[in-house]
Amino acid sequence: MAFWGKAAGIIAVLLVAAPAAHAKPKAQLTIAVEGGGDAVRQGQRLTYTTTVVNTGAGDARSLDISQTIDPGLTLVSSSPPGKAADGRVRWTHPLRAGETVTFSVTMDVKRLNPGLKRLAVVSCAARAGEARPLVCATDSAPVAAPAPVAMKTQGSSVPLAMGAAAALLAVLTVLVWRRRKSTPKR
Repeated sequence: MAFWGKAAGIIAVLLVAAPAAHAKPKAQLTIAVEGGGDAVRQGQRLTYTTTVVNTGAGDARSLDISQTIDPGLTLVSSSPPGKAADGRVRWTHPLRAGETVTFSVTMDVKRLNPGLKRLAVVSCAARAGEARPLVCATDSAPVAAPAPVAMKTQGSSVPLAMGAAAALLAVLTVLVWRRRKSTPKR
């Protein structure tokens, strides 16, 4: 009877482990986003590249890939063409096992919020129709300090300089005249 007890235990372990051995291959995703540059300035053109890789053994039939657009940025183009709405660019794309896909977004820096220290974009991949992302990545770059504003004076400084020169000449003339007048004649 001890034999059948051990055999039953082994069969039970095999039955529990068997479904895992025959499980459907799954997609395993990685994502990266690059391109903010060293320091972001107003008027600059930025290009970000999002790369999604399926390192798993299964296919991801339909993925929603998205990248955020900061309110201070204006979308110029995306490749492949994506749909821009609600502060994001979105693409729907299948990803086979072992496949890599790249998305590119070009934006112009228009007007950044005052006091903003870093500009960040976030790229995510989710199953189509699901809000919760499977993977996300960020890229951030420091915002360059704005150039100092030169103080502008009202009018020209030439009349002021001419007035100062005239006053100095008048003082020198008076001093020379007094000295001549006070010097005895020989």
